[in-house]
Amino acid sequence: MAFVGLKHVVFAPITAETDSAVTYGTGFVVGKAMTANINITSANVKLYGDDAVAESDTGFTEGTVDIGVTKMTDDIQVKMLGHTAGTGEGTTGEITAKGSDQAPYGGLGFYAPKLDDGVRKYRGIWFTKTKASEPNESLSTKQGATAFVTPSISCAVMEDMTGAWKKEKTFDTEAACITWLNTLAGISA
Repeated sequence: MAFVGLKHVVFAPITAETDSAVTYGTGFVVGKAMTANINITSANVKLYGDDAVAESDTGFTEGTVDIGVTKMTDDIQVKMLGHTAGTGEGTTGEITAKGSDQAPYGGLGFYAPKLDDGVRKYRGIWFTKTKASEPNESLSTKQGATAFVTPSISCAVMEDMTGAWKKEKTFDTEAACITWLNTLAGISA
């Protein structure tokens, strides 16, 4: 199996969470996907008895997903980072970021086309509970040739109240994979 792309980054805010279900509000497409770096940390705890490992735990503890997109609109920054968009006289189009801003918890998903024994399939990935943090930026002057600088955003991955942290499913068609992600994110077609 070889992955041959990345597409359709979506996010939906969590509106309710119980030990039996997570409910999401209306989601949106974050931007055109460029990169997704997934880093998951698992427990590596061992209990020794009689000079040998008697028990071990290697379960999920936490993770991060760093998403790179071609552009991130002001509206997306407001929705994912909890900043305020100006609406009054002289502030329209202005975003205010405060230390007290709280990014909402939400689901984050995307899909990766892959080749499996020469057959194209589509692997959808949905992280059930994430929280975005302010992206790092590195800007520089143009030096001869154009060098594109694109935004990325880092999202902490955690277990939701049901105990889940990720859902994934492989589809035979791209359309079915997009429908699955849009359904999870509450995006109407």
